[in-house]
Amino acid sequence: MAMAIERQRVSSGSPYEATIGFSRAVRAGDRVLVAGTAPVWPDGSCDPDPDPAAQARRGRSFSL
Repeated sequence: MAMAIERQRVSSGSPYEATIGFSRAVRAGDRVLVAGTAPVWPDGSCDPDPDPAAQARRGRSFSL
């Protein structure tokens, strides 16, 4: 019998999370799975920073 793994969902406040049912990140057991959705801001705008490092920081800001 498989053991159930506890999941913890992480939200960044994007209005689309509840609407279409995704999570920015999910912690499942000893893993953290991060979605590639950094350009969407909490107000729903999609104005990504052109700097890849800034995009990575945005993604980490709600996942760690």
